[in-house]
Amino acid sequence: MSYNHNITLAMFCIVILIACLSFLQLNYLTPAFSEMGNSALDTIRASVTANSTSSNLNSWGCLKELSPKDNECYDMSNAASAYLGIIAGAAVGGVITWWIYNLQNKTSRKQDHILNHIEEIEQKNRKILIHLEAYAKHQDLVLNKIFLLNENIQALNQKMQNMAEEPK
Repeated sequence: MSYNHNITLAMFCIVILIACLSFLQLNYLTPAFSEMGNSALDTIRASVTANSTSSNLNSWGCLKELSPKDNECYDMSNAASAYLGIIAGAAVGGVITWWIYNLQNKTSRKQDHILNHIEEIEQKNRKILIHLEAYAKHQDLVLNKIFLLNENIQALNQKMQNMAEEPK
């Protein structure tokens, strides 16, 4: 996977995270910000309301706890919030773990392919070296025969000169 593809995927995850957070409602954060005072909470509500484009984007906050009856919906308790956080963390962790595993798996497969290709090239090089050694031995043999033939020709030439120099 290329570096640009990783950046694109990371940006996509960030956009999804921002989109998911934007659907949370601000009035759920009221208990968390109650210690800040009303003016700070009003400032947060005003900034979120000013930046939103739909009614779902108007606020941030906690989810309401699911109850068996539709008309009884209470604020989420700390325990339920913790369980939801654990589940969300496990989901995000699972996605990130799968993503890293997938990247490592692809990298491993590419490395195996490259190593197999290198091994094939080395086998071809060994065959070429064996042929070159055989060719070099053949060339040495031919060269030795040429030297022997040259010595025979020189010896014959010497005999002919000796015969030509002998008085008749």
